Amino acid sequence: MSEIPYTKDDPLSINVAFKCRKLGYFTAFMACPACRSFPCSQLTGDDVRMLNISPLMERTFKTFEQRSIATVHILKQFDGTLTLVEDLDEKNPDPELLRDVEEVYVINKVLVPVMTLKPKTTSAKDTDPKKEKQKTQAGAPESSKKARETKN
Repeated sequence: MSEIPYTKDDPLSINVAFKCRKLGYFTAFMACPACRSFPCSQLTGDDVRMLNISPLMERTFKTFEQRSIATVHILKQFDGTLTLVEDLDEKNPDPELLRDVEEVYVINKVLVPVMTLKPKTTSAKDTDPKKEKQKTQAGAPESSKKARETKN
């Protein structure tokens, strides 16, 4: 059971504060991924999943992590279908198994993407400084506009 007070079915409700046992004070739930202890024992699997699927959070690719697995073979048939075979003997294969096979793919490692997770912010490219300056100048009083014109 999660101690964090967000609505379990609403990914937009994660912008809440909670008492962190690691830090010892109230903190934002959306700041958890920045903590060096993330994911800690206080967070449940649903909490981590909610952070990952929330539109308030931004996931960015960092790198791939390579993991070794038991060798698996994928057989590509002439019709384009793929079949997974876990116990294919490469030195002495079963001829019946390879009857309609075009290619055999050998897989012995998996690449898992490592993602960083942080709250979304408005980026600098979303705001145009020239337009912001024009808005500011347009809303200025007449006396300051005249003063600006006399300086130029």
